[in-house]
Amino acid sequence: FLTMRCCREDTRATWSSFQCLFPTSLASLQAPPSAGLGHRTATRRQSRLFSLVAMKIPSVVRCLRIRTQIFIIIGSIVILFGAGLAVAITGIGTTSGRFSTFVDQDQAELLAFTEMYAQGLQMGQALRNMQLEPENRKAFDNFAKAAADFGKALQQAQSLAGRNDSAAGSLQRIATLREKQRQIQETIVSRVTANELAAARELTIAAETPLWREIKQIIVDHIEASRRQAAESRTQV
Repeated sequence: FLTMRCCREDTRATWSSFQCLFPTSLASLQAPPSAGLGHRTATRRQSRLFSLVAMKIPSVVRCLRIRTQIFIIIGSIVILFGAGLAVAITGIGTTSGRFSTFVDQDQAELLAFTEMYAQGLQMGQALRNMQLEPENRKAFDNFAKAAADFGKALQQAQSLAGRNDSAAGSLQRIATLREKQRQIQETIVSRVTANELAAARELTIAAETPLWREIKQIIVDHIEASRRQAAESRTQV
């Protein structure tokens, strides 16, 4: 009941404010048109009144009761707060998407290339060890494990490349060179097993090592590019 009474009082106060600002215009609007005036004249009268209202709004606000002004201010604050909250929620969603891409794709791809680099070095070390100690089967086991892990890392990087044309191109070159290297490595292992150590060493120096250097350079270049991209992603997140 008190709320309805306050609203009626505010309405009366607002109407009184309009009357005190332009009483002649309001009186002319409230008065019925005379017989000589038609609908067009009444429309002009209303248009003039609305123009006066638009120009007098700041004065009307000053004429309002303090409680009504407070309500208007609070309403404006609530609207602005809601708009700011909506912008903040949208920004959080965008940041979350960027962070997910950074973790799920960028970092995972970088780790896959790093793993290929590490396993490639391990394969080279195992090849040298088996030529130095052909009777030690541990070198053969280490080589087989490194070769398998390199293949897994390559497959993981290929699955993560997606629409990254640069990564896809690098991985295609790595896969082609790796197949050539694999065939040469199998020949080297066969010659070591046959105790043809001189031939195995010559093939390693002439064919296997240059192929690995080419593969390693592609991997290193992509790792550096991925790190730069990861730094940019962290800055954006």
